[in-house]
Amino acid sequence: MANILSKISNFFNKDDQIVTEGSEEQRELLTVTMEDVELVREIDSDIENSKGLYADMKTIQDENEKYYLGKQLDKGCFDYELPTDQNILYRNLETILSIITSKRKEPIVLPAQDTDESKELRDKNQQYLSWKWSDEDMSIKYEDWARQAYLYRIGVLKVRWDLKKDDYVIELKRPQRILIDKDATDEYDSKFIVEFRQNSLNDLIDMFPKRKGDLMASYGPKLGTLVNYIEYWTNDFVVFKVGNIILAKKPNPNWNWDEKDRKQALAKVRTKMKTKDKKLKNVLLNYFNEPRKPYIILSLKNLGKTIYADTTDFEQAKVGQDIVNRRKRQIDKASIHALGRDVISGSYISKDEAKKMISNPNSPIWLEKGNANDAVTHISPQVISPVVLQDLQDTKQEMDSTMGAHGTTRGEQGSAETATGRNLLREGDLGRIDLAVRRIDKKLELLYGWMVQMAKVYYDDTHFIKLLGAEGAADYLEYSSDDIEDGMEIIVKSEMTAYKATQRAEAQERMAAGLLDPLGYMEAFEVSNPKEQARRMVMYALDPKLYLATFLMDENTPGAETTSVGKAQEEQKAMMDGEMVPPFQAVDRAHLEEHGKFIKKPLFQRLEDVAIKSNFQSHIQQEIDQLKQLTQSVGPSQTAHPMQQQQMPMQAQPMAQPQI
Repeated sequence: MANILSKISNFFNKDDQIVTEGSEEQRELLTVTMEDVELVREIDSDIENSKGLYADMKTIQDENEKYYLGKQLDKGCFDYELPTDQNILYRNLETILSIITSKRKEPIVLPAQDTDESKELRDKNQQYLSWKWSDEDMSIKYEDWARQAYLYRIGVLKVRWDLKKDDYVIELKRPQRILIDKDATDEYDSKFIVEFRQNSLNDLIDMFPKRKGDLMASYGPKLGTLVNYIEYWTNDFVVFKVGNIILAKKPNPNWNWDEKDRKQALAKVRTKMKTKDKKLKNVLLNYFNEPRKPYIILSLKNLGKTIYADTTDFEQAKVGQDIVNRRKRQIDKASIHALGRDVISGSYISKDEAKKMISNPNSPIWLEKGNANDAVTHISPQVISPVVLQDLQDTKQEMDSTMGAHGTTRGEQGSAETATGRNLLREGDLGRIDLAVRRIDKKLELLYGWMVQMAKVYYDDTHFIKLLGAEGAADYLEYSSDDIEDGMEIIVKSEMTAYKATQRAEAQERMAAGLLDPLGYMEAFEVSNPKEQARRMVMYALDPKLYLATFLMDENTPGAETTSVGKAQEEQKAMMDGEMVPPFQAVDRAHLEEHGKFIKKPLFQRLEDVAIKSNFQSHIQQEIDQLKQLTQSVGPSQTAHPMQQQQMPMQAQPMAQPQI
């Protein structure tokens, strides 16, 4: 008893131990150069010291998983009733996850300098990160990662270089296969992270051929044997170990160790940035300031004791789930006995006659003597207490409040709800969900940082990436570590879900009342490229024909050759073949914009024929002069349509010549 009380006291006084002075035990400094025997001893000691926390978390994780799957009831304990339950936990958690992961978390890349060159590199990195998110199916992994955090108290992603793919991959790891330093509060400050892995003996020999003899001696000649081993990570190095065999040990492969003095390199970068050089030659060999373990660990409700959450909304609602299950069984029992029961007296009716009565309850009953009321009676059912029904509803409501997933948030509508009440409930739920969103966004910043770090270390050669361009056309991006400019930063904008819902509702009301401009409306709904979308909206309202020619027609559209845009495309083909083309007599703004788009394309920019470029410049200048003369001589017509009157001043604006 005294020993138990001592353990309890030590548990509650764990934080107090930190403020005491002196050492706990003498240990060698763990390094990759340590002898294998010493390294095995230290790693085994680390694992043993953190096994207690791992075991406690695994018990909680297994129980939470059963609740999520609806397997929390032991059906063997229900001989005479159904193990009735209603899995509110599953329903609410999936509602929350659908809200959190409904929108892709786009990174915001901040350029290193306020120059055109830096902004071009910013756009290039933005394209790369968006492509990598899609290429790694991160929408699915993101959802599962967040689900892990709610069910298992942590969600685990890992970044790893794949030799077969010749690129890095982002993997979702089962938290049950991860053991973390018991004193850690995040990935970086953790002394170590251990991943439990399993491969066939044949695969292990292929991965670590130098240890073939030791492996065969320990695990026999059968190459199909499954072998459990560990991957032990610190910030500085990684060790692969099975039993007493060190399979491999090496410095952190995801860090460029050629960078000797990071502080000196950063100081050099800051000095160059102050001079605002247009071309800032890359000095840094890593994106991160220090090497890190390749794990991104998400923890939501954390009090700072360990890296694991101290609780989750899912766990807080588990007691409510137990009550709901019990109340549902009570109601189910009552429904089974809702018709009451007949009681037949053996003094008047034999057992065989009673069986006939049960099989045909509508048949008449004959008594040779005695009172019929004494022979057969009926026990009426007991009416279930309204308290049971009310408690069921109250418990469900409390679970919804705890998790932030009321019916309004799930898209349901109660008969007695008002619009104002629904909005208040929904905003309250979204506010709760936003608590998780803020933590998730910070971890996603780390994930995007890892994407850049891996590219910085491994993308020495140019990678050719296929992108989906406008209108489904294929586009290509050339990307290498040289495109990652020193001083570039990545953030993930925290999208406050509750505020966003309110903001969009207000935007719709203001737009309907004519109190909001198109760009403000597009920004409120966070559409991609809001300025372009607003421009299209205005153009469509002012001149539908110009909108049609500009956005809905190309060279493959029947009749396109007769439009100003079609004529511009014909002119471009002819001039690229070296022909001299006269200016288009019916030139308009759309015609010149098409020329402007063409000369910005890589095909034209890489053109080395000076004569063709000069021909383009002369042609475009003639058409600009012609448009100016046309607008000055014609002017707004007194009899023009009101929509045309609004359009003419816009056309009369000076047209800047595209830079060739």
